[in-house]
Amino acid sequence: SGMVSSTAAMLTTYPLNLVRTRLQASGMPGAPVYDGALDCLRQSVKAEGLRGMYKGLLPNMLKVLPATSVSYAVYDALQKRMKG
Repeated sequence: SGMVSSTAAMLTTYPLNLVRTRLQASGMPGAPVYDGALDCLRQSVKAEGLRGMYKGLLPNMLKVLPATSVSYAVYDALQKRMKG
């Protein structure tokens, strides 16, 4: 269940993280310039479609999900030990 909830959370928030990352790079050499988060979102969807909002999701999931799974497993194990 921990991996399922982590995946759902990541799928929900990933477009926002992508916009944040693009805004941080905005104005750097070779990067587009945005007027804000909504402008970044509009330009990104216009240029890449909705699928573009999930660009880089798979490598990110391969990095985050194992760590999250371990955290949940350790939490469960510790909780069982503390209860007796």
